[in-house]
Amino acid sequence: KKQKKIRALYDFQARSADELTFSAEDELLLIDNSDETWWKAEFNGKTGVVPSNYVELIV
Repeated sequence: KKQKKIRALYDFQARSADELTFSAEDELLLIDNSDETWWKAEFNGKTGVVPSNYVELIV
């Protein structure tokens, strides 16, 4: 199964331990996007959630 990637549209600073910090243009590995608001992703070896309106799916 091909792993999906997402690209950050804006910078995001984590506000809690389960969120990931990333910068615009960063590419993250998508784990789960079943939730509308928070997508689960992996970035720099860390797994956490990212706001879905800050990222786009790379097709």
